[in-house]
Amino acid sequence: MGKLTFLSEMFEGGFEKSRKFSEHFRAVAKERGCEVFDTSTVIRSSDIDGIHLKKEAHKALGEAVAKIVKEILH
Repeated sequence: MGKLTFLSEMFEGGFEKSRKFSEHFRAVAKERGCEVFDTSTVIRSSDIDGIHLKKEAHKALGEAVAKIVKEILH
């Protein structure tokens, strides 16, 4: 992936780092007794900039979060 924006240096190596995020986030949530929803199981960032979501991803994320919240509250 080439340089996409002037922020590219700040996010250098971000893809590799992000692969570990779920594992670390889950561990902290477990320590604190919190629920966790790994959004990477439902969506991924846009190929355009690697940060933002496409319209379809927003819809999928909203539906998935609604389902999880219903499960937690019932």
